[in-house]
Amino acid sequence: MRIAIFISSLRFGGAEKQAVIDAQLLCRHHQVTFIAFRDGELYGQLPDSVEFIPLAKTNYFATARRLAKLLRRSKIEVVHAHLFAPMVISSLASLLCKTAVVWNFHSHAYEDAGKGRWTHSFASKFPGVKSILFPAGELKAYYRMEHYTFPARKELIFFNSGQFFERQPLRTATTEKVVIGYVGRIIALKRVHLLIDLAREMKDEGFTHFEISIVGDGTALPEIKSQAKELDVLDLVNFHGFQPDTQKYYRDFSIFALPSREEVLSLSLIDAQLTGLPCVAFDVGGNTDIIENGVSGYIVSEERAFLEKIKALAKDKALRQEMGKKAIEQSTEKFSQKARYENMVKLYESVLC
Repeated sequence: MRIAIFISSLRFGGAEKQAVIDAQLLCRHHQVTFIAFRDGELYGQLPDSVEFIPLAKTNYFATARRLAKLLRRSKIEVVHAHLFAPMVISSLASLLCKTAVVWNFHSHAYEDAGKGRWTHSFASKFPGVKSILFPAGELKAYYRMEHYTFPARKELIFFNSGQFFERQPLRTATTEKVVIGYVGRIIALKRVHLLIDLAREMKDEGFTHFEISIVGDGTALPEIKSQAKELDVLDLVNFHGFQPDTQKYYRDFSIFALPSREEVLSLSLIDAQLTGLPCVAFDVGGNTDIIENGVSGYIVSEERAFLEKIKALAKDKALRQEMGKKAIEQSTEKFSQKARYENMVKLYESVLC
């Protein structure tokens, strides 16, 4: 098949990372074109066989005409569009060419939920828009609650995948130190400050043979570093900054902690489970689709419970190992790249029938 993946940019983010993973998977057996308004940090992760085409964005109608011309020239059969602007523009382009369009939502619209309600509801009914994908049932329910009127027959729950192609071997620690890890953006809604609070509590309780390992960057990073200095735990917190290749960090973790107050379907949480890590996360978004509470990790509702569950895991190696085994077993079938690839191909074939 000739497939185009269309997203706003190649800046680092969950939707962007999933789009790049999809390109990596599909190009092994199909012709893949990657379209974006601008490139970014993830550009270097596109395989050489994937053609990258920058698409100048002006108004939606003019951009859609340029996209339709590109799709006809490259004989694209399916456009997999991620995020709001690419979804609308690709739907308009489908009126000018015979390319099938698949929409992929990745986020809520909390800041202005009504901003695109009419546009997206209307465009979703175009005949060229064949499927509308939601990575978690919670996100699908959210848009219904916000009165987006998508054709029900087009709506699908379609899980994201982890970034590691092969099933990961069980973690074998090279040190007795307990490493509590986080991978992701460091912004306010991620609440990374809770991990600094955790370091202070564990130190106060005399549990010093541990490390908080934070991989990522963002606007809240200076504040988090200041907090660690103020609480006198800089010696217990390792800031790695943004890392394009995170696999080796997961392999060093003992526990994965996700303090976010908002998620859809966290790629970092999926990666952690596929690596065999017990995880602790809040009851938001699709976290309950990933973690089976009390079996492969813990789902909590309050900050105090978040800290206590991590401390309990840090003190119980046997429990960490048991939950890690369950994490791999449960996540491989739903969230492996093999599962994502097979589901995408099946979906594309169905919309082309």
